[in-house]
Amino acid sequence: MARPNLEDPDELKAYRKELRKVGQPLSLTGMVLMFVGLVLLGANKFGWLNYHVDGPDFTAFGILVAGWGFLVWALFKRNIHHRNRMAEPSA
Repeated sequence: MARPNLEDPDELKAYRKELRKVGQPLSLTGMVLMFVGLVLLGANKFGWLNYHVDGPDFTAFGILVAGWGFLVWALFKRNIHHRNRMAEPSA
């Protein structure tokens, strides 16, 4: 692929769409993990689903950290893709 011409509005729109798709599965995984972690924290705090742990809930916090890790991984993957595309010669 050739370097996109970011001065052309149509190419810019297509390139933004391409960048959004690069880390999309990782971002979605991160968001789902963060949601599960928040539900577990709420279940611990309010006693939902008969789930209660005395003290801090390290499982829920671990799932939240994993979700953030996936989001950061998606960000790095997208930035690397952008850097590689901009390093390509122009068409």
